[in-house]
Amino acid sequence: MDNLRFGTAGIPYSTKERNTSNGIKRIRELNLDSMELEFVRSVNITKEKSPEVTQAKKDNDVVLTIHGPYFINLNAKEKPKLYASINRILSSARIGSLCSVWSTCFHSAFYLGMEKQFTIM
Repeated sequence: MDNLRFGTAGIPYSTKERNTSNGIKRIRELNLDSMELEFVRSVNITKEKSPEVTQAKKDNDVVLTIHGPYFINLNAKEKPKLYASINRILSSARIGSLCSVWSTCFHSAFYLGMEKQFTIM
């Protein structure tokens, strides 16, 4: 990626038939060139849909990024929550890889009332 690109967080509201591939096409129609795939509540692109998303990205010269799910806390005290957090990150990254995204961001942890020197990780 050689230049600065601008886009939206998620599918533009003006997209007809709101889905990721149509959102990517709409980004280009709006003279924008990037779009964040918002996985904030769940990873909403399947492995089967990823080739379609990748093709739309290539056809429209749009850079994709991911915002990972909000339900991540790598400082969770309970092991099931910690493992669920890790799985959400990995699920986002796997789909991101299949869709040829530029980057993935997520909010890794919060203190849960602990002093920072006492955090688990």
